Amino acid sequence: MARSRPNEVLPYKHFSVYLKELIAAWEKARDSERFVQTQVQEVMGIHSSSISKFVRGSHRPTPQQCLRIARFFDRSLEDILRAAWYPDVAELAKLVEADATPRLNELEKQYILDMLQIAQMSVAWQDLRWKRSPYKERAEKALASDDDAYEKASQYADAVYEWYHSREWDAPRWQRKTQDMLPVTS
Repeated sequence: MARSRPNEVLPYKHFSVYLKELIAAWEKARDSERFVQTQVQEVMGIHSSSISKFVRGSHRPTPQQCLRIARFFDRSLEDILRAAWYPDVAELAKLVEADATPRLNELEKQYILDMLQIAQMSVAWQDLRWKRSPYKERAEKALASDDDAYEKASQYADAVYEWYHSREWDAPRWQRKTQDMLPVTS
C-alpha cells in the first residue's frame, strides 16, 4: 500500500479534510458505531479502496460518487461538489453567462440564468431534499452528470422550472390537489 510522505503534496487534500469531517460527524452521531469502509461501501455504492483514496487525498470522487456521498451523509450535493472542485450551481451560472459561442441563443441563455438564479435565491428550493422531491432529485442527478457545463445547466434549469410551476407535487401526498379532488361544476 502506497503511503504519502510528509512532504508530498496531495492533490485533493481539501476534499480529504472535508470527508474526514463528515466521517467524524457520522461516527459522533452514532456513538459507538465506527465508520467501516467495507460495510459502508454496500450502502454508498462506492468501493472501499476508492473511499480510502478519497480519505487519503490521493484521488477525488467523480460527480456521481459525490452524489452518493452527499446522500449517504445527508449533505448538500453542492457542498460536496465544491469540496471536490466541481462546479456548483453558482459556477454553472458564471459559465453560461460567460459563454459567447452561438451554442445558446439569448432567450435560452436567459432562461437558464433565470432558473439558476431561482435555485440559488429560493429558500424553498434549497430546503428541498432529494428523498421528498422528484424535481430536486432530477436536478441533483443533472448536476452530478458527466455532461458538459452547459448541458448540466440546461437540465438543472428545466428541473427548477418544472418545480417552480408545479410546487404542489412537493407537498405531502395528502396536501396535493389532483383532478379527482377538484369540484365539478356544470
